[in-house]
Amino acid sequence: MPDNQPQRSNVLTRWKPGQSGNPGGRPKRKPITEAYRKLIENENLTIRALKQREEDSIVDALAKSMVIRSFVDVKAVAEVTDRVEGRATPDESDDPNRARLTIVFDIPRPKQVAE
Repeated sequence: MPDNQPQRSNVLTRWKPGQSGNPGGRPKRKPITEAYRKLIENENLTIRALKQREEDSIVDALAKSMVIRSFVDVKAVAEVTDRVEGRATPDESDDPNRARLTIVFDIPRPKQVAE
């Protein structure tokens, strides 16, 4: 180790052991999701309003094009709804009105041949 650099044990650090340098974590900002939400929550939205303008940000332009595409493409609908409403997960609650199906396979084992 060169003489002009202090040893690691003598260096003071900003944080104490176990303390995070970023306690709040990464910001939870989701610009495309927010743009989708802004578009689809507008009850007076028209096709004309979805026309892209020069002053639109890239995020707004992407969101508008995806919403327009969702009129004819099921995958685009899934993309927009997954981002805005969250991905659908199977409901595994113990709802008594929920139908359940149990399948039992009773397959005989093959007979072993004696050698």
